[in-house]
Amino acid sequence: MRLLLVSYFVLVAICLPPCVSSQVLPNMPTQAMVNHPTEFRLVSSKIYVRPIVDVRIRGTFTHRPSGQSQTVSGFWAGDSLYSVRFAPTLAGVWEYSITANDSTNKGLHGIMGTFTASVQASDNPLTKHGFLAVAPSRCTFVYADGTPFFWLGDTAWEMFMRSTKEEVLRFLDDRARKGFTVLQTTHAIYVDDDSRNRNGTLLYRNNDRTLINPQFFDEFDSVVVWANARGMVVALVPQWANGGMEGYERGWVRKPITQAEALIAAEYLGARYAAHHVVWVLGGDARYDTPERRAYWERFAQVLHDADGGGHLASIHPEGFTASYDFFSNTASWLDFHILQSSHQPWSNDRTVLVRRGYDRSPAKPVLNAEPPYEDFILNSFFSDIEAALVGGKRRATSYDVRLAAYMSIFHGGLVGITYGANGIFQWNSATSPNSGHQPRLSVDSALSLPGSAQMGIMKRLLSDLHWETMIPRLDLMLMLTSNSGATPFYGVLASRDALAAYVGEGLRSVTLSCGALRGDGDFVVRWISPVSGESVVSLMPFSLSPITLRPPQVADDWLVSIRRSVLPPDSSSHNMGNVDTTALKLTYLRPNKANGVVEIVFTAPDAGALDVHIYDVLGNAIMNQRLQVLRGEAYFVLPISASGAYFYRAAFESERFASQISGKFIQK
Repeated sequence: MRLLLVSYFVLVAICLPPCVSSQVLPNMPTQAMVNHPTEFRLVSSKIYVRPIVDVRIRGTFTHRPSGQSQTVSGFWAGDSLYSVRFAPTLAGVWEYSITANDSTNKGLHGIMGTFTASVQASDNPLTKHGFLAVAPSRCTFVYADGTPFFWLGDTAWEMFMRSTKEEVLRFLDDRARKGFTVLQTTHAIYVDDDSRNRNGTLLYRNNDRTLINPQFFDEFDSVVVWANARGMVVALVPQWANGGMEGYERGWVRKPITQAEALIAAEYLGARYAAHHVVWVLGGDARYDTPERRAYWERFAQVLHDADGGGHLASIHPEGFTASYDFFSNTASWLDFHILQSSHQPWSNDRTVLVRRGYDRSPAKPVLNAEPPYEDFILNSFFSDIEAALVGGKRRATSYDVRLAAYMSIFHGGLVGITYGANGIFQWNSATSPNSGHQPRLSVDSALSLPGSAQMGIMKRLLSDLHWETMIPRLDLMLMLTSNSGATPFYGVLASRDALAAYVGEGLRSVTLSCGALRGDGDFVVRWISPVSGESVVSLMPFSLSPITLRPPQVADDWLVSIRRSVLPPDSSSHNMGNVDTTALKLTYLRPNKANGVVEIVFTAPDAGALDVHIYDVLGNAIMNQRLQVLRGEAYFVLPISASGAYFYRAAFESERFASQISGKFIQK
């Protein structure tokens, strides 16, 4: 992590100074790094009364010799400065041409040149693998090079407006350690003329919403850069809809932003973050239920993509218990993936249906639950006491509520991943900037330790190990399940040709699954995994085309069970035309010794010759592959195997007179 951060900040120090408005000279870089933002600074030869709307800058970047090209917008950086940001995606020479709609401005128009992009060795997945894209399956995301991307987001809507630098870095470091890959946030959730951040920096100058303050976004740049440096994509809301925008519920602002003013902000943000690793999340907690609303957000997306060169994925954030597919067609070209909000209530069957409706739509688009219940949030708090009593009453969401919503969302078709949230963090209730909205019990620093966040990291690791990106929902493979309460538990099933995984909650007693279609040539490897700790219990079951019934090791709130076939290594082939005596080689001693972490094995050979010994675990992973020239008699091996579980051996002996093979299995307890 230290090398990753240093390498990223070296580039940022070169390309993104903290306050461009203090510079007076243009800067045209001649070197750049692949998948990193590079900034081209321009000095206007004119002063504009409205520097954001009176002049428009475009930069076209073309890779030679491939011909790949991208055009992005520039943005006002303060005083007479303008900038164009671009991230090359290929190594080699790039040509650029920067133009302005005011062709008489020689500082902004007719600027051409070349630079060379190189690949930087880095462990940062954003640098190493590139920008996000929709996978060929149309169900998940990948990096540009095809590497699977699991969306594990955390929500910090008001972080920038209320936080200190130290608080932000503690938060990002904690989430990066736990495996989070996305920060879901916005620069300002509710906008007024005098909106300002924690440092007192105004969003607008002179109460003029066409005069966006570059210094405000110089400071917000840091949040985006810090997140990207930790391998986290920023899911950025450019303009919150409900509660602060014209045409929606007025909510918490004195003067809602107009649609025209919001489009100015869209172009500005699209240009400013064209080269960073962001995903656009349009709207915000709203319904898009009229033709006028849908047409506006389509226009908003077009403005964003025109400014950012079409390089970032986009979707839209709906109100509670709705989804983007309730309002927009799957054929909408600007909508790269769907977002649903299962909202802040206990999981229920109608929420399962909400997820499934998105997965079943055609043509397919990825589906993400971007707002399940936040941990420690008061469930059903948006209802009256009487209404809440009908749906389970009001109580704080536990880590089990968080796990249930996450697994059920993913296992029923929300295969992109999940966005987590915690009360105390999403509204940024810090010791130095208290925020009592939604009754947080914990400050940001304390809420970082809520158990659900670590359990989301465990979920990401478990599903990545199963190659979730190759799996699809297969409820038909769950033939029967029972619980200790007698009620039907919530459950979901994912399966591929190589693996099956079932998640079941509410005190599971047994499951009956159809697994006969799994590929492999060995027994079933059954792994019961705790979603709380990630610890597992592994066992073997003989392969069967018939359904198998499984019982968890103990009673728990929820379980994840995975099933694969063990893979046997290929048989050794004998090239000897002499005697084939399958009984000639013998296993004469086998002693697992858990206390010492070893297994002792002795084979007895009938003659001098070659002995091949293969030891492997239930997944086909080799523990030992060794070929020895042995004399007649015993060959003794001591294997360092400390992990409990089942193991297999296969030994093949060959001499001038004999060819023999034996195989079997043993248990290290």
